[in-house]
Amino acid sequence: MSDKFNKFNFLKAFFVLSNVNINLRIYFYIFISVISSLLDVIIFFYISSFIASLTSGNPFIREIIGLKFIIDSSTLSTYYSFVFLCILTYILKVITNYYTYNLGAMFGSSLTRKFLKAYSNISYEFHLNLKESEFVTYYTEDINNSVGAINASFSFLTSSITFFIYALYLLFSLPFYIFFSFLIVCVINYFLVNYFITKRIVNIGKIIKERNPIRIKKFIDFHILYKVHKVFGISISLLNDIFKIDKDNRIDEAKAPFLISLPSITIIYSLYIIGITIFSFKFLLGSYTKYIEYLISLGLVIQRMIPTSNLILSSLNTIKFKNISLKKIYDYYKLMQKEVISDKDLNLISKNNAKKLNFNSEDNYLISIQSINYRFKNSNGFLYKNELSFDILPKSNLLITGSSGSGKTTLIDIILSLRNPTKGKVLYNSKYKYFSELLTYVPQDNIIVDGTFLDNLVLGDDTLISNKVKSEIEVILRCCLLYELINKSSQGIFQKIGYGGVQLSGGQMQRLSIARALLRNVPILLMDEPTSSLDKNTSKELMKNVLEYSSKKCISLVVVSHDTSIFQLFKKNIKL
Repeated sequence: MSDKFNKFNFLKAFFVLSNVNINLRIYFYIFISVISSLLDVIIFFYISSFIASLTSGNPFIREIIGLKFIIDSSTLSTYYSFVFLCILTYILKVITNYYTYNLGAMFGSSLTRKFLKAYSNISYEFHLNLKESEFVTYYTEDINNSVGAINASFSFLTSSITFFIYALYLLFSLPFYIFFSFLIVCVINYFLVNYFITKRIVNIGKIIKERNPIRIKKFIDFHILYKVHKVFGISISLLNDIFKIDKDNRIDEAKAPFLISLPSITIIYSLYIIGITIFSFKFLLGSYTKYIEYLISLGLVIQRMIPTSNLILSSLNTIKFKNISLKKIYDYYKLMQKEVISDKDLNLISKNNAKKLNFNSEDNYLISIQSINYRFKNSNGFLYKNELSFDILPKSNLLITGSSGSGKTTLIDIILSLRNPTKGKVLYNSKYKYFSELLTYVPQDNIIVDGTFLDNLVLGDDTLISNKVKSEIEVILRCCLLYELINKSSQGIFQKIGYGGVQLSGGQMQRLSIARALLRNVPILLMDEPTSSLDKNTSKELMKNVLEYSSKKCISLVVVSHDTSIFQLFKKNIKL
């Protein structure tokens, strides 16, 4: 991925990761920014003209771009007009400020939605190449920093509009030499101060981006290895390593805002010096009262331009510091888009695997494995000694056995279309369009979410609750030897089981995973080492129950296992 990320790519990334609703609001945001800044200028003109009228005792008359303006300090209409302008400008400024941060929040929501949706459709191999710490960094750090860069860009946009309109007002209100001197000082300050710190800010941003995944991984490892470092007595050495990288990271994070603030501080005091110089050498201007209106105009505008210019400079540096995260997210999003697996349609997968399919009544298989083999990337040989061919038939049960590393889990991945076989093909019966209609799966590792027992059964799919009567859930819980556990609690299936299932044993979590799969009631149930956390007697009892339940519900059972206590329960055995 190239390090180059210019203004065009920044805008392209924004519009790709944004949505139509946000883009339409941006146009409105720009419109009200322009109107509120123009009203600001009218207020400046009112105030300076009002003071000039009050000082001279006569109505102030001024012609600007062919238009004649009369401000009379002695009339109430002037006062009422001024109050109305202030209230209207205030309302528009509040709306502008709200949109500045609300648009960033909307973009963050859109970015998160698009990023996670793209991630949910990537290939299994692509998923395996992304480390857990990198994925956490994308969500916790890079998306937040990207939103920060977008917020800063909106602040820069509205501040630039305001600054430009203020500058135009000074151009038409002041003698040109005063305006030109003011402009020169602002430009010199920007290019000198901003140029010298920009490279440093960008370098700090790169260092933080490179360090963050390592820092988060160390935190994750410290949590995962809790028992180990307690027993081995290595807590202090692990913590010292974490403390060091955390300290380095926070120091660098503190440097960036400090450097970002430097241009703002510099321009404030530069303008203070200019203002005091004008007043100190007022004799060069001739008659002081002659220039009273100019000085008031200059003072009013500078008073507003100082924080505006501060915001422009700090926003620019924030964009430079944080757009590294937007680049990273955008590049990875484009990469995921190329890896999207859209053929969740089983018929499409089958058509990709076979040029012509003629399903008829004789083709009664649910899944047909035809002469497949698999080779891992950078591997010289195939995984299986012989090509595999077999059918998963309705109302059948199949046991897949083999030694560790023989490719049992890989075969399950191929059946699930998570991996594509290097040789051969996998065909799916045309009656079923999606995986969720054809099969369900019990993984080797137990997946437990922080919530209730019921939350872990349905995993957010509330249709399962409405489609399953209470008695059926009870049957499944009895089948999986979980009914006693549920019955012990007054809360039943609504009892909390804690983060990671801390209130359950390994065997109970495994049985919960099986109950979750059975609840889906589809033609095929695939289970990867479903009894690895159970003793011999419990394993045998559980598998008998599952086989009996599957038979009643016409579910085909495919089990990968090295648990010899359950081998005799299966009619067909494939040894890898």
